[in-house]
Amino acid sequence: MKLLLLNGIKLTGLLILVISVQQAFSQNLVLDGSMHHLRNGQNPEWASFSEPHQGKLRINFESTENAREWTLCLRQEDVRQNWLIRLNGQELGRLTVDENLMIDYWVLNPQVLKTGQNTLLIEPAYSITDDILVGNIVLIDRPLQQLLREGTVEISVSDGQTGSLLPARLTIVDKDGALQPLGAAPERNLAIRTGCLVTGNGKATFGLPEGVYTLYANHGFEYGVDSVKLEVRKGMVIREKLVISKEVPTEGWVSSDTHIHTNYYAGDGDANLFERALSIAAEGIELPVLTDHNLKSNLDSIARLLGVRKYFTPVVGYEYTTPLGHFNVFPVPIHTPVAAPPIKSWNEVAENLQKTDHPPVVILNHARDTHQDFRPFDPQYHISCSGTDLRHWKFPANAMEVINSSAALTDYMSLYEDWFGMMNRGYGLTPVGASDSHHVYRYLVGQGRTYIKTRDENPDKIDQQAAIKNFKDGNVMVCMGLLTEIVVDGQYGPGELVPSSTDELTVSVRVLGPGWTSADRIALYANGIKIREEVIPDGEKAGVKYTNSWKIPRPKHDVFLVAIAEGPGGHTPFWRAPKPYQNTSPIWNPHVIGSTGAVWIDGDRDGQRSSARMYADKLLTVTHKKIESLVVQLASYDAAVAIQVAAMLQEQGADLSAAKISIALDEAAPSTKAGFQRFIHEYQLTKGPETKQGF
Repeated sequence: MKLLLLNGIKLTGLLILVISVQQAFSQNLVLDGSMHHLRNGQNPEWASFSEPHQGKLRINFESTENAREWTLCLRQEDVRQNWLIRLNGQELGRLTVDENLMIDYWVLNPQVLKTGQNTLLIEPAYSITDDILVGNIVLIDRPLQQLLREGTVEISVSDGQTGSLLPARLTIVDKDGALQPLGAAPERNLAIRTGCLVTGNGKATFGLPEGVYTLYANHGFEYGVDSVKLEVRKGMVIREKLVISKEVPTEGWVSSDTHIHTNYYAGDGDANLFERALSIAAEGIELPVLTDHNLKSNLDSIARLLGVRKYFTPVVGYEYTTPLGHFNVFPVPIHTPVAAPPIKSWNEVAENLQKTDHPPVVILNHARDTHQDFRPFDPQYHISCSGTDLRHWKFPANAMEVINSSAALTDYMSLYEDWFGMMNRGYGLTPVGASDSHHVYRYLVGQGRTYIKTRDENPDKIDQQAAIKNFKDGNVMVCMGLLTEIVVDGQYGPGELVPSSTDELTVSVRVLGPGWTSADRIALYANGIKIREEVIPDGEKAGVKYTNSWKIPRPKHDVFLVAIAEGPGGHTPFWRAPKPYQNTSPIWNPHVIGSTGAVWIDGDRDGQRSSARMYADKLLTVTHKKIESLVVQLASYDAAVAIQVAAMLQEQGADLSAAKISIALDEAAPSTKAGFQRFIHEYQLTKGPETKQGF
C-alpha cells in the first residue's frame, strides 16, 4: 500500500496495480485516473467544455527515485496553445499543440523522480485563451523506446481494383479513440506522427505497447477505408494486409490542392519536403501546388527520388504573403525572384506580380481570417452581399478560397456569400477548395481540394497548361468530403454559358462521396440566392449519394447557378474536420461540403455573360436614377440586381434611408425590397467606431 496525494488530497487504500490509460501495463503508478478541463482565460473557447474548470493541474504523489529511464504517459485533447509540463520544478516540455485526442509520452531521465513526495504541474505558457482536456496520467517504469516496441506490426495496403501496393495514410487509435504514439524507425518512405504513419510504397512496420488498437488505412477522399483490430502482446509480430478501393468516380477531373506548405520553407508546421511528397501521394492529390510563404519550391526531384512522382504532377507556386492579405500564385518559373511583399494597397499586388512572373492564377486566401491585424473581407470595409470595397482598391485576384480546411469558419457559408457578392459585382472568380496544410496529420493535405476538368488518365503527365486554363475558366468543383456535379440541359457544366433555347431549364445534379462521409441536404443557388433545397434521404452510401433533375424556368436576365451539398461529418479518427483556429462563436458543428463552380445562364439571350452589376448600371442609366422608375424596372430582376442598384446609389452619394426611397420601397416587389434591405443592413455594419488600417 502506498500513499498517494491527488491535487493535495490524501488518497488511502489505492493499490498500485494494473491500472492504465490506453492499455494494461504491469506495475505502473497511476497518478490521476480522470480527465480535467483546464482553461486559460475567463471565457469558454468552446461550448462543449462544461464547467467546472481549473487554470492549472497540480498533482502531488509519492514515488521512489528512478535509477533508470522511466516514462510518463498522459492523455490530451484540444490543445491549441502552449502548455508547460513540469516535474519537481524541472520543465519536461510542452503538451503537443494538436486538437486531436491523443496519448503523449515523456521521457523521465534517471533521478528525475525523488524518493518521497513529487509534484507534477501542467500550466499555460502564455496568456492566450485555450480550453483543453488533460489527464489519465501514469508513471511507467520502463524506457519509452522499450515500451513502444513491445509488439511489432507489419502492414501492407493495396488497391482493390489493381491489386498493387498503394501509398496510404495509416491511423492508429487505442480502444478509446485516442491517437497512439508508434515505435517506428525513420525510413525514407515513411512519415511518422502520433497515431499516424504515411507510407509512400504501401508498406509499414512499427511497434506498439501491449494493448488493443484499431488501425485505419485510406488514400484520400476518393477511396474507401479499410480497418483492422490489433490485439498486441509482448514479443508478438502481427502481419495484416489491408485493401482499399476507389469509391468516388472522378473521370475527366483531376484533384488539386492549391495551398500546400512545408516547414522547410514556411518555417512553421511539421512537414518537411520528403514528408510532403509522401503525404500528397497518400492523399490522392494529382495536381499539387506548393505555396510556401514568399518562397518558390518544387517537389519534382524529391518525388522521383521517393518513387511517388507517378502519382502526381507538381506545380511551382508560392504564397504572396503581405501585410494586406495572402495570395497564392502559380504556375511560376522556379528561378525568378518573388514579388516584393511590402505593399500599401491591393493596387500594388497585381503590379508587383506582373513585374516578376505574370502568374496566370492569383487566389485570395482565407479572406475572413486576420493576419498581421488585417482581414481582407472585414465588414468594416467590405460589404459582402454586393462585393463593395470601401477602400476603393482594385481587386487583384481571379480566384478566391471558399473552403480552407485548415482555417475553417464557424459560419462555413460566409465565404460562399462573399464569393456570390463578388460574382454579382462582376468579378469572374473561380471558387477554390484548399487545405493550407503545414502538417502531416494535424491538418490533412487535400482535405479541402479543388477538382479541375481536364484529362486525368496519367496523373504524372497532367497537361498543366490545359488544367490551368480550365481552372481560370471556372471548370471546377470544390470538395471538402463531398463532391457535387451539375449539368444544365444535358451538356453544360461549371464555367460554361448555357445558350438560349427553351423557356425551361433542366438542372441535373449528383452528390458523390466515399462511404465514410454522408450528405443530408442539397441546395441550388441563382446569383447567390437559394431557389431550391432538398433533403438527401440516403446520403451515407458510397459513390453516388444523390442524383436528381430539376425543371426551373429560364430567367429573363443572366444568372449563375451553383449547387452546394452538405452533411454532418469530420468526426472519424482518420479524417477529422479541424475546429476554426480563429473562432467567432463557441458553437462548432463540423460539416462536409461539396459545391459546383458557376454555370452561367444566358437569360437575356444575347450570347454574353452579364453580371447583376451590369444590369444595375443599365437600369440607373435608363431611369436617370429616379427611384420610382427604378423600383418599377427592378420588379423584373432578382434581389442580386437590387443589391447592386442599392450599392451604386450609395457609392454615388445617395442617402438610402431617405424618406423618398423608403416610400418607393414600400410598393416594391419582394425581391427588390429584400435586396435593398440586405445592402442597407450590411452597409450599416461598416459604420462602427473603429477604423482598421487607417481606412
